[in-house]
Amino acid sequence: MRLGSIPTLFRNSIGAKRYAKIFDKKYYYQAYPDVKNAGLNAWTHYRTTGWKEGRNPHQKFNTLAYIACNPDILELDISPVEHVIDYHTINFSGAYAGYAEQKSNLSLLNHPRVPATLHQYIARFEAIRSCNLFDQDFYASQLASPPNDLIEHYIRHGHLSLIAPHPNFDPVFYYERYSDVRRAAANPLVHYLQHGEREGRQCIIAVDNGNERANTVGGNLLDHNYWSACADITDRLRHAPASHEAVSGPLISILTPVYNVEVSLLREMIDSVLRQTYANWELCLVDDGSTALGLHEMLNGLTVEDARIKVAFRRENGGISAATNDCLAMAEGEYIALVDNDDLLTVDALAEMAKAIVINKYPDWLYSDECKIDSENRISDLFAKPDWSPLMLTNYMYTGHLTLYRKAAVTRLGGFRTKFDFSQDYDLALRMAEITNSIVHVAKYLYCWRLIPSSGSMGGKPSARISNLGALGDAAARRGWEGEAIALPTANRLKFSVKDDLVSIIIPSDNESNIRKSLDSILTSSTYKNIEVIVVTNSAIAKSLGGLYRQNNVVWSRYDLTFNFSDKCNSGAKVASGKYLIFFNDDVRVITPDWIEVVMELFSVSRVGIVGPKLLYEDGSIQHAGMVTGVRRFVGTAFHSYESDTTAHFNFAQCVREVSLVCGALLAISREIFDLVGGFDAINTPVNHSDVDLCFKVREAGYFCVYTPYASLFHIGHVSLGEEDKRIAEGKRPKKKEKIDTYLISRWGDFIARDPYFPPAIRDLVYLDSQEPFSFFPPTLQRETVRDVLILSHDLSGSGAPKVAYDLAAMFRRSECNVVVISPTDGYYREKLSEEGFAVIIDPLITSAHPASMAVLQGFDLVIANTIVTWQAAQDLSKNTDVILYAHETELVRHLAAQEIEFVPALRNLKAIWCGSEKSANYLRDFGLEPKIIEYGVDDLSKSPSIKRISVGMLGSYEARKAQDLAVLGFASIEEDVREMAKLDIFGRVLDQAYFDEVNRLAAPYANIFLHGELDYKMYLEQLTDLDIVIVCSRDDTLPLVSLDALALGKPLICSRTTGTSAYIINLESGMILDDNTPQEIGEVLRQVIKDKTLREELGLGARKVFEENFTKTSFSKRLSAELNFTVRS
Repeated sequence: MRLGSIPTLFRNSIGAKRYAKIFDKKYYYQAYPDVKNAGLNAWTHYRTTGWKEGRNPHQKFNTLAYIACNPDILELDISPVEHVIDYHTINFSGAYAGYAEQKSNLSLLNHPRVPATLHQYIARFEAIRSCNLFDQDFYASQLASPPNDLIEHYIRHGHLSLIAPHPNFDPVFYYERYSDVRRAAANPLVHYLQHGEREGRQCIIAVDNGNERANTVGGNLLDHNYWSACADITDRLRHAPASHEAVSGPLISILTPVYNVEVSLLREMIDSVLRQTYANWELCLVDDGSTALGLHEMLNGLTVEDARIKVAFRRENGGISAATNDCLAMAEGEYIALVDNDDLLTVDALAEMAKAIVINKYPDWLYSDECKIDSENRISDLFAKPDWSPLMLTNYMYTGHLTLYRKAAVTRLGGFRTKFDFSQDYDLALRMAEITNSIVHVAKYLYCWRLIPSSGSMGGKPSARISNLGALGDAAARRGWEGEAIALPTANRLKFSVKDDLVSIIIPSDNESNIRKSLDSILTSSTYKNIEVIVVTNSAIAKSLGGLYRQNNVVWSRYDLTFNFSDKCNSGAKVASGKYLIFFNDDVRVITPDWIEVVMELFSVSRVGIVGPKLLYEDGSIQHAGMVTGVRRFVGTAFHSYESDTTAHFNFAQCVREVSLVCGALLAISREIFDLVGGFDAINTPVNHSDVDLCFKVREAGYFCVYTPYASLFHIGHVSLGEEDKRIAEGKRPKKKEKIDTYLISRWGDFIARDPYFPPAIRDLVYLDSQEPFSFFPPTLQRETVRDVLILSHDLSGSGAPKVAYDLAAMFRRSECNVVVISPTDGYYREKLSEEGFAVIIDPLITSAHPASMAVLQGFDLVIANTIVTWQAAQDLSKNTDVILYAHETELVRHLAAQEIEFVPALRNLKAIWCGSEKSANYLRDFGLEPKIIEYGVDDLSKSPSIKRISVGMLGSYEARKAQDLAVLGFASIEEDVREMAKLDIFGRVLDQAYFDEVNRLAAPYANIFLHGELDYKMYLEQLTDLDIVIVCSRDDTLPLVSLDALALGKPLICSRTTGTSAYIINLESGMILDDNTPQEIGEVLRQVIKDKTLREELGLGARKVFEENFTKTSFSKRLSAELNFTVRS
């Protein structure tokens, strides 16, 4: 008799023995630890589920290869092992140990009976096998005991441990670079093969994040940003963004003078207006005596096409200013928008402008980012712009397109002036800048400037440069600036006259050789002579060199205190007599002789507080062309490592412009402003970032920091600090914990979060240093604190572990701590933390402890590493501060221990390891670690629920570990009359799409089983409150927060023994414990609780008691206080 005819009940019991020659139980558990950890019978799992997932029963038997050769088993719906013994009765000798031909495997994808899980496995298998990014020898070299089937190992295990499949594919980089892939827990190689390559994603890091010149592939991420933006603009020329919303606002009058434009181009321009998602506009067209055929006919027909279009004709050509003034007279809108007759608007252009008008309370002037577009509508030359930058406007008309003005303001100025035709818009902008500061930059590409030979975008208007200089010169005269407007290849330059004020140059240094070189450079290479040079140094050097520079206005200021760079500079300023101070590092050398004049001339401009020049490395590349914020490390250098004469990003490095800060290596400031802001902060910024703090104080006082490209000096780099560093290395000075970055976060959070003169759109196009995404959300609450606490979180989604991070942050802040949270990905709890005033850093490089990320995290007094995913960052930070790992994981501990040789030693070096439950702790104890159990605390969610129906709920991410499949099968096993009394709702984000699909398939036949997506925290609480029964049947879970919240609400909780919460529950008193966690057991327990209202009430009361005894915020705070030796307030 064939085994196929034996009843199923007996089949399971005798199967393992009958098939032992082909089915190796020991191998199966070793190869698939998830099966063993779930407590499943190996043979039962393989014959019912495992083979349909492509799992192998023996190290010399390949399931997929056998199915490919014997596809009839799909019709029979039996496993390959049963097929061999019961149907073929062949002598097994490893004939199917290898891979089947690709053609055979691919044919299975079209088989009508192939299971969904097997279909997905085959697709992944063949995608990897046929690609050039899976090197089996390379992959095997990373495994202690390589299995026969390396591709299967990678699909099931390797990608989870982020093992590289090929030297040219870095899964760690791919996860860190693309948070959407990581959030979805997708196999990185499979994602790249199926989606990433087509989308232009990188699969290996190609950027040098150090201080060396970026290599030739360093621009790959920048290129990606560029082309992504181009694609977005192209899409928005035709289609409204998916998330666009109706916008209300003022009437916007579009002014478009028309002259001999190609009819087709004008038609495109008008169509771009007609496609606007914002409806409250009018288009004012004035033809300026055109002679082009067909143009008049087209214009005449437009008013019939749309009543919002107005058309007028001038009898003769009067020039662009005259025609634009006619448009202005025709306009009835509160705002006017300037659009050329051959350019294009994106469909959301006016909507974005209207939204900005309302949000910013009706400003006088708005401008957007722009690009160029050729005759075939291909996008190029992205021009991301700074926020309002008045000195930048002296270089060229940077505000450009799209520009909106209040009509009343333009009328008050007299409209457009004919004498500046071809630069009439520049002239208007310069005049507007003199009557208003109500100016808004809309940081989005909304305008496409046409690239055709007759257009100014291609230099088709040579007379424009003449009128451009005329408009600038006229503005200088109106403003009382003495000087002249000069045309340079890269920009206009306003060269100011310089008064002969005394300038004090201050050199803080204790390096005798460098002091001599600095003095010689200044005194022999500078043309400005009314200077004094103050050298702040120790008495020995002052005595040694004092006699050598007696005739050269050199003042020796003795400073013999412990090294404090800021105090040293302040000391020099106290003895200075000059109207202006220039702080000059001892590693700076003069290049342009008139450098002092160039720096000083900018103080002729009102509200200029600090000026910095262009600083170059000795190889001639840029070290400083203005400094920036909003980047990794909080501050960086604009155009770092670019060539000195670079024309990158519309010549920014060659333009005088406002910047967020300038480098302290050479920083000029008026004595009046220096005293006003209190000089350098010798307490909070004694060494590093002293220039950052000073610049921010100057900006806070209402003044500008300015960069000029017309003065150049060499900056060798940090020589001024060398002597002190040497003393520390020699043990002559103790190394103190650097608190500067925590100070910047708490004192200057808004300033370092976003740079108004180097906003994200510019950064993402030109910033070479550490190009990967980075965001800092500044704190909004400032208070006196006693310690700085950093919380590392593996993500900030709405799931359990991020909720623990959020709760810890709130409790630490109530305990007089300054709290910063850092995560590789954004999410729900980042928004919550920001709403409540916490500082949050989103940095995908944090999980790999990249030096660029770790640099700003060294000053904290306490670090909580929330989840073991953050172990590398925890290891790095533990060298300088107390780090506590709060572990919530279980099986992942074994994965990391097996794949990462440093993982266990790193954890041994931490101050402490906490676990939420014994379940998690046991995994760590297996490696000789001694974690402390610190159960979580959750909010008291008790209410008086109004019970209308019996609602069973399960909340958690869709993955095999959470076992939604068991819940569905268990619920389905209840007899129909009882099952109809209830419904099962499952909520969660999808981490494993194949698993979700299978759960969905299992649930599909039942009208009272509902699968839902991820919930934000508010919706989560609402759903949980409405449930009558909560089920947590995880195969492996440490202390899921949903179980604790259920206890807080007094909900009947059904919990698996493999869930850590079960240790606190007494079966049938405070919950129901699933010892075997099988569908049959789940169904029986559910049936019992659904039918018995009294039992539900008793279980709810018991659950609430467990919460009050173990998991309140008060209990949590007491446990934390005992561990940390300071009071943590709940």
